[in-house]
Amino acid sequence: MNITIPASNIRPIHKFRWLKPLAILGCMLSAASAGTFRNLSYTDNGTSITITGWAGSPFGAFVIPSTIIGKPVTTIGPNAFANPNSNNGWVTSISIPDGVTTISAGAFNGCCLTTVTIPSSVTTIGDSAFYIGYYLRSVTFLGNAPNIAGYNFIINSGNFKAYYITGKTGFTQISNGFTISISPNLTTLSLSKGDLSPGFDTNITTYTSTVPNATTSITVTPTRVDATATVTVNGATVTAGSSSGAISLAVGTNTITTVVSAQDGTTTNTYTVSVTRAQSSISTLSGLTLSSGTFDPAFAAATTSYTASVSNATTSMIVTPTVTDATATITVNGTSVASGVASGAISLIVGTNTITTVVTAQDGVALTTYTVTVTRAGSYDSWKSTAFTNPTDLANPAVSGEMATPANDGTSNLMKYAMALTPMASATGNLPTTASQTGYLTLTYRQSKTANDVTYTVQATDTLSSNAWAPATTVLSQTDPTPGGGSYWLVTVRDNVPYASYPQRFMRLQVVK
Repeated sequence: MNITIPASNIRPIHKFRWLKPLAILGCMLSAASAGTFRNLSYTDNGTSITITGWAGSPFGAFVIPSTIIGKPVTTIGPNAFANPNSNNGWVTSISIPDGVTTISAGAFNGCCLTTVTIPSSVTTIGDSAFYIGYYLRSVTFLGNAPNIAGYNFIINSGNFKAYYITGKTGFTQISNGFTISISPNLTTLSLSKGDLSPGFDTNITTYTSTVPNATTSITVTPTRVDATATVTVNGATVTAGSSSGAISLAVGTNTITTVVSAQDGTTTNTYTVSVTRAQSSISTLSGLTLSSGTFDPAFAAATTSYTASVSNATTSMIVTPTVTDATATITVNGTSVASGVASGAISLIVGTNTITTVVTAQDGVALTTYTVTVTRAGSYDSWKSTAFTNPTDLANPAVSGEMATPANDGTSNLMKYAMALTPMASATGNLPTTASQTGYLTLTYRQSKTANDVTYTVQATDTLSSNAWAPATTVLSQTDPTPGGGSYWLVTVRDNVPYASYPQRFMRLQVVK
């Protein structure tokens, strides 16, 4: 229901009206004691408190407490927050507690308030209490109509609205020339995830909020000013003060509309929240498989570097990556690959091959690189074709044959191949060596990383006069003297028996192709 009141007491914008307290002649009454509380000054009237102004900076938001020094705040005094120059910022927000009965003349004259809520306890509003409020857009009365003196609300905008609550009375007596209707406003609006920007204000109807990608839905909880108003969220009726149903959020901007309809059926207010759900930042794999070979270590999403070995016969490799988040994208050696789909065949050379899988998150920023170093074993023939650069030497079995010793150092080509040595250079200094370790004889030798077509056997004996060689099977260590880039490992093998039990012990390396 809209009630239009005659405009007999409305004024256009004029200069600021500073209301001077009257000087009373005659006997003096005992003065009330003055004090400060937080950013407010007050007087103690014995049984109640009157707010007289600010203490300190007069700018920003003020919250008037319901009690000070244990006594109720009942009055906001004359010109308490008045601003002589209303174009300045000054008071922009005021919270008046229930219990205040009087808002005195000029109390908020010239302030930069945008909205005012008058609690139900207020019975009197003095002349020009909210006069020259250039930014004032709405006032809501929570109780019956108070006694309003003179000019209180300057109408500086066609958007100004005044509201009251269903069942409250006396509003036909408000003669300020504006239309007053049942309130279609909210007192609060909250989200289950994310914050409103700006913070909620009943007079602000457009908001934004941001949530992480992990938030796939959200609920909205609206609270109305008037108990008879109805509320819908995205078209679905919601009980005021209760959460809406879950609202699904797509990646990007999602608009949530809350409509409040007053009991009269015509007065409505719409609050809009634009919720932005962030793009995914997940850039990991949940799985990665090879068409040949085995990962070392076993695959785990958080582990990004692996090695694998394949035989010389394996000339190509296929990898199949699967993303953790379906919105991520994958490249394998620079070529796009769909999640869960095999890559194209990747050619393998003899030796080390690097396969790089890059996962890029939906946000285009987060990425994870998985690297697999695949070692393809060599063969004696491939080693020979590379090691002997002279075609004549390569074609001559006396030079390039497995048992030939072209360097005349007594070490065959096959042994040099097995130890990752050059056939035309002397093997001196790179041959297997023995040592004593904790009562046992040990042998350390070079083992090629790519010579997978030969078998290495360390043997031991206590006599050279008979064929009594036996395998030594305890491997103490296998290390890479050039981590990540070497062509061989250093392997140390221990004899099976302590040498103290024998007058002598011998160890040797046997290589068989």
